Amino acid sequence: MVVESARHRLTRLRLPEEAVRVESTSHRTRRAATEVAPGRLRLDVVFQAPAGQKPDTRYGPSTRLLVSATPPELLKDGEGAGTELFRTLDLNPAIEQGVLHISAMAASCDDDLANEYPACHVHQQDWGVPVRLTPSGTDRLALILAGMDQSP
Repeated sequence: MVVESARHRLTRLRLPEEAVRVESTSHRTRRAATEVAPGRLRLDVVFQAPAGQKPDTRYGPSTRLLVSATPPELLKDGEGAGTELFRTLDLNPAIEQGVLHISAMAASCDDDLANEYPACHVHQQDWGVPVRLTPSGTDRLALILAGMDQSP
């Protein structure tokens, strides 16, 4: 469909068959499985407001974290929504592998008190993190929303 705004109408275009054919050559990024220790896993979503901005707390918390897993039995504890960008997850040692589904959001605004109407930004990222439970795996998972991870 094409909008002909000067004529106030929609016009249907007939496209050749090769123009509307869908090829199955889509690309998908696959993340390698992260080896994590069974039991307690510290999840840290790193967020630092960009230069000249600060977290927007005018109307409450400026962050949100949502965690779930496939299969659901992978998480014994730590599933759900909250306003902190960190959480301790309890991974079920009976499940050898799965995917952690993590969604994080943070809002920041211009850091200038003289500006009555600051520009604000929402930073959001969704991750699907494949994990494999191994005794020698890490006990901390850091994901970067904005900024740099300062923890060891």
